[in-house]
Amino acid sequence: MTLVKRKNVTISDVATLAHTSIASVSYYLNNKTNKLGVATQERIAKAIHETNYIPNAQAQQLVGKQSHVISVILLNNTNLWAGQLLDGIEQIALAEDYQTVVCTSNFDQEKELMYIDKMIALGIDGFILQPTNNFKAVEKHIRQAGKPVVFCDCSLLGSDNYWAKTNLYDGIYTATEILIQNGYNDFIGIGAKIGNSRTRMERHQGFCEAIQAYGKTSRFITVDYAVPTISYLREYFKQNINPAKHTLIFVENQWNLPRVFKSLKPLYQLIPNQIGLFGIDCNNWTDLTKPTITTLIEPVHELGEQICKTLINLLENKAPSNRQILLNCNINWQESTDYHKHSNNYA
Repeated sequence: MTLVKRKNVTISDVATLAHTSIASVSYYLNNKTNKLGVATQERIAKAIHETNYIPNAQAQQLVGKQSHVISVILLNNTNLWAGQLLDGIEQIALAEDYQTVVCTSNFDQEKELMYIDKMIALGIDGFILQPTNNFKAVEKHIRQAGKPVVFCDCSLLGSDNYWAKTNLYDGIYTATEILIQNGYNDFIGIGAKIGNSRTRMERHQGFCEAIQAYGKTSRFITVDYAVPTISYLREYFKQNINPAKHTLIFVENQWNLPRVFKSLKPLYQLIPNQIGLFGIDCNNWTDLTKPTITTLIEPVHELGEQICKTLINLLENKAPSNRQILLNCNINWQESTDYHKHSNNYA
């Protein structure tokens, strides 16, 4: 088989013509000729000459020993939480002369593994990964490639991995407990399907288990980005909230808090004495509403900084100060609950 100078020649074409593997051609291009026999080197050199193959400059740089590029793979990189996290990561990475490649798995385990394999093939130095529940397969892929990884937004107890997260469970449990003690006795949770997300599970458990600890029960409304509508929620609250009770509404997803707040508009006069509203993050606008809204605030920017520092320490062969990092959250008490005059820090 002969390949004569043509456009779009690939490394696979060169390997085919040289009767060798793509890996061998990659070794040759990156001056790792100690791994190759003389005859193999000669065939590769001849194939490159005949095809006029020109390696992609970026790929060549990435497959080197130190690319100074790290991969960040998140479950969803389109929300405010991810933006704050990435800003923290970027500030540390740029200061240490590293660049980032950001991917999103959209909670898809196959897509997650696909991105990991592609990043390994490109020769990135290490990973910051917010994993799906497919943790064992992910861990195996990365370990086999010899790449360091810091897991984000999850706690892998009992493992020797590096991870960092915010303490959502304790924060939500504590806030819910305080509000129960302050008179709320009817409870509605509103959140997306838990699926492959450990953080969604953690939020849900923190709320439900605090309620259960006081011998009470709760109702739950499942939502996504499009449904239910504001009008549906408005009618639901009208039919299901008894003004004689003190009802606490917990919104588990920050992207859903504006929708729930708008749907409560006809009942604003009942806040906070008959109705309490409690959400997560959204501190860029929840102090500007009337009434203002109580939220749990995660130190997401700091989380990004801590994760990136840990990974770079691993890449630079420096022992990180902590293998596992757990950051406490704050409760921003506001007018939507009857505890808003108390301290903002629950710890």
